[in-house]
Amino acid sequence: MEKYDPEFARKIVEHYPAGTQVEKALYLAQMFGKRTEFEAALKDHGRGVGFRRNGKSLIDLLNDVCVQKAELVKHDRTPRVYSVNNNFLAVENIQCVDDDGKVFEQYNHLAFSKDIFRKGGKIINFTPYNAAVHCEKNELFLPSFALTCNIVVALSQNRDNADANALLQQYKNQGGGHGYHAQNTIINYAMEEIIHYPTAADFNQTVVVNAGLRKMGKCTKASLQDDLLERALKDTAHTLYVKQLTGLANPFDLVEVGKYLDKPVRLWFPWGGQGGTAFNEKWAAWLGCVGDYFYLSGDGILSNYGAARGVKLVAP
Repeated sequence: MEKYDPEFARKIVEHYPAGTQVEKALYLAQMFGKRTEFEAALKDHGRGVGFRRNGKSLIDLLNDVCVQKAELVKHDRTPRVYSVNNNFLAVENIQCVDDDGKVFEQYNHLAFSKDIFRKGGKIINFTPYNAAVHCEKNELFLPSFALTCNIVVALSQNRDNADANALLQQYKNQGGGHGYHAQNTIINYAMEEIIHYPTAADFNQTVVVNAGLRKMGKCTKASLQDDLLERALKDTAHTLYVKQLTGLANPFDLVEVGKYLDKPVRLWFPWGGQGGTAFNEKWAAWLGCVGDYFYLSGDGILSNYGAARGVKLVAP
């Protein structure tokens, strides 16, 4: 089925014998690449309780989410950025792709926090896991490394917008003297896996986080070395790693971001100073400028902490 059909969906949800109505609706949302958005709609509607509040049924929620995918953004997915209020910048038409060009994360509408989390003007520092938990408690989510890279490129391409440029500059310096941001991505070098939206177990934790969102990429650890991104992309193994990590169809877009921020983009791995043990451990991915470079860092220990910002699925 190429296009979402509301009547077909209603028949499946109401009459197909296997599974609960919620399970069937979730399955249909996943078929059309909208499971994340539909789960958010369920959450906003009371986590599955009282679907007819405000006159909306379960089918209505499913239609609201899936009809958008079929009817909006028909011709291209050129990112669009604009301010919606003092706290959020709307980002439209974002998609993350793997090295084969297959979409693994996609949104028609997002609301990206204009600022990192602060309290009393001071930066709140989180480990990536704690940042993900904090976001979910506040009806947000911590973006994957891939999603952030695509948004950063969109900000750069829309930097004539003052709000977009101001947000982009935080990846150079968010107020703490550098631009490092926690990401919702772990690299398990032992298994040669890039894990976007890790589970609690991936984080070596127990409280559930990123439920149902885990996405996997591959890398070949033996070939990876610290290097400038522009030079690394001339090598097949590094290009595979970068595409799986950043979700960018054209990773050279990040090279241009680095030029604009006057910080060359550099890959960073945990090999230096860690000996052979780095090959058998999990490391957190961090993004942003430190010192002379804009780092795509794959060498953060899971207990490292720093700044973070959240994303809403639907612009306010």
